Amino acid sequence: MRMTTKVTVLLPVFNGMPYLPEAVDSILNQTLQDFTLLIIDDGSTDGSSSYLNGLHDPRVRIVYQENQGQGAALNRGIGLCDTEYIARMDADDISLPRRLEFQVDYMEHHPDVVMLGSQIKMIAGIKEFAGPRLPLSHEDIRKLLMKEKAVFCHGAGIFRTGIMRKIGGYRLLKSGQDTDLFLRMSEAGKVVNLDEVLYLMRFHRESDNYLKQAEINRAVKYAAECAKCRERGIQEPAYDEYTQSQNGRSSLARFLVRVDCWSALEYRNSLLDFAESRRIRGSARLICASLLRPEAVIRRISGYLATKKKGKST
Repeated sequence: MRMTTKVTVLLPVFNGMPYLPEAVDSILNQTLQDFTLLIIDDGSTDGSSSYLNGLHDPRVRIVYQENQGQGAALNRGIGLCDTEYIARMDADDISLPRRLEFQVDYMEHHPDVVMLGSQIKMIAGIKEFAGPRLPLSHEDIRKLLMKEKAVFCHGAGIFRTGIMRKIGGYRLLKSGQDTDLFLRMSEAGKVVNLDEVLYLMRFHRESDNYLKQAEINRAVKYAAECAKCRERGIQEPAYDEYTQSQNGRSSLARFLVRVDCWSALEYRNSLLDFAESRRIRGSARLICASLLRPEAVIRRISGYLATKKKGKST
């Protein structure tokens, strides 16, 4: 039976305050009004559960569970979803009003696309920053994911539910589980980014992107290694096995990984400093990040400038 409601917005929450209400409101105020907002409260211990208990919108469904991690919460949501599409949403971000309208319409007219994202802006404090220029085509997204580049925003994604189930959902239950999913989705069909900014991604000092950079970095590298194994038709390593092999590398190799994580952290710190009008400290941190990882910082800044230029021309 074909469902009238085509999209479920899947929003996992663990201690989402004070940003959670703004994230929820951004979904409830979409121009496309026919959706289900499925919120999985993953054992929150702050005021998130109290806030959720006060929601009385018939489109909202809330499931409470003991803390199991974001990957487990997302898999539970996939199992409960009864719509053709699943749109992701993070508890500290904002979806712009026409996000669901644009994404559902695109998926309806492109049946070969299994995963669709968008361009993003970033929020730090009360300030918005131009986001990195994300590639549009399947070929570019796949190629850069294999090179461990961040080219698809998880929270801004919409996915075909049947394909997510077919590939087994999220295999990693720790932070950084998204890249493994993206690569497996890209093997099941086309993955694309829209050219419009439809999502605001928030940086703050309590986010996983800030606190768990080393864990995310390891998961991204593991996802790329598994994808290379699948391409060669050989068995993928187990996560623990891969972690042990990485820990057994030379001191220099381990040091370079730490430098990579430190550079990413300093880059995020610089954005937060600029948002707090600490320009001297922000500039110093941006210079430090550039010296540690010049290629990555140059790529990001070039992407921001391209996005900014595009915004002025439209």
